[in-house]
Amino acid sequence: MEQQPSQHSLVPSINEDVGEENVQANSSTLLNADEIPASLPSLASSDPDVQVSLPEIKVNGDDVQQMLSEILLEDSSPPVNEIGSEARSASEVYDDKLRKAMSFDCILARQKRKYLIFTSSGKPVFSNVADENLEPSTVAALQAILSSFEVLKEDLTYFETFSTIIVAYSAGPLYLVCISPLTTLSPDFMKNELRLFYHQILSTITSKSISSILDSRPNFDLRRLIGSSEQFLKVLSSDLENYEPFSFLNAISPLPLRVSFRDQLSQLLLKEKPKSLIFALLVVQGRLVCAIKARKLMLHANDIYLVFLSVFNTQAFNDSMEHWVPICLPSLNPNAYLYIYSHFIDHEVALILASNESSSFFDLQAMRNIVSMRLYERYWLKKILHAAELDQTSFRNPGFPCILHYLFYSKKYSQFYAPGYRFNAKNNVKNLYAIYASLHDQVFHRKRSLSIDVEIHGSLMLFTWSTSSFNFYCLANANENLQILIANINKVLRWIRREESRLFICTNLSF
Repeated sequence: MEQQPSQHSLVPSINEDVGEENVQANSSTLLNADEIPASLPSLASSDPDVQVSLPEIKVNGDDVQQMLSEILLEDSSPPVNEIGSEARSASEVYDDKLRKAMSFDCILARQKRKYLIFTSSGKPVFSNVADENLEPSTVAALQAILSSFEVLKEDLTYFETFSTIIVAYSAGPLYLVCISPLTTLSPDFMKNELRLFYHQILSTITSKSISSILDSRPNFDLRRLIGSSEQFLKVLSSDLENYEPFSFLNAISPLPLRVSFRDQLSQLLLKEKPKSLIFALLVVQGRLVCAIKARKLMLHANDIYLVFLSVFNTQAFNDSMEHWVPICLPSLNPNAYLYIYSHFIDHEVALILASNESSSFFDLQAMRNIVSMRLYERYWLKKILHAAELDQTSFRNPGFPCILHYLFYSKKYSQFYAPGYRFNAKNNVKNLYAIYASLHDQVFHRKRSLSIDVEIHGSLMLFTWSTSSFNFYCLANANENLQILIANINKVLRWIRREESRLFICTNLSF
């Protein structure tokens, strides 16, 4: 089964004003088990769709299902390990434990994948391979293999050698190939990565244009048209190599905000919109703050990522100037361009406005002028920046110290949330996301709508809970009692349910 881009439309709203009083209130709430409501969907122990794998744990599947069934139906959360008042702060202890957990040797994070893109005639388009001598010979061999299968009208998805897997994705006159050491990741996982590369190319050159050019001139060098946009392919390659969550979830991570404040920001955009506007995004540090869109417009998460990729990874854009660029959003329409007006109100906050009219520059400029002025006048810009800083430093893990870190993916909203961290070593972050990527890949290929899985790696326990509405992944201390672990998972999920409108953009503001 192939991973498909998310089909959910984007929607705006979330709950947290960022004053100091709220910061203190939230910190105390997270550690108070008594205040966490029991508004979670129950898990019936007799459900045939529950699948539990427990290597190295002396508990059978029925025991785990029974624990979940009993604990999730209780009104109060069971006791968990508490941190004494004389100990270090919860945040410091949390960071220390998570850093130690991430110090283990993650093979997946160390594996290097090579991406090659070339035309059906063998002309190179892009490669992340540094060895220039390797590329021509490799491309020629792959082109011959893939072309032979096309002649036979057979679909070649992947093939393996003794130590390597090669995944191929054919998109019209383009071949996209991933070469990787044999790994726990599935071919479909890597094929989804290749699809992201293809969408990035389409954001610069539409599908119709590529086909038209290569049909009439098979030996044409597409790199001449891609030009400076090659840097976006390099950034995407880096994101994939570092297992950025979007790359395998096809979802966005909104900035947590109080729902009333997010609505105020959305209403400001809505009030000042010109007739030519089709969507507007307010973004901080690459995370969505709020958005409005035309009523019939389906704005997909991977299209939003392409917009962010171009705006936040172009040095010329990241200034106080205004910019006007055409862009194709493949999930919306792979054969047409939109026009993006972008401006950095602050060095971390950008306003992105889109229109399908090439003559709408001055209309969008006028909207930007008013929105920027209002954000400054009402001190909303300062609140946005404070919220972004708060999200990276706040202790939002009700399951600590049993649960070291977690990632919650909402299938309903195509959005995800993970608490902040403060790692000194970049490899620790890569290890963390590589684990989540592997867990998500395993879940994706299960046919059951509900599954539970536990893996043990030394002192680290990896827990996955997948339902029809969400996926929950967490890293925990393997020495913890399994019943205590499940009780703490329940606590985290109850907190997420209670804070849903703050953590995710839940309502659709259209015009």
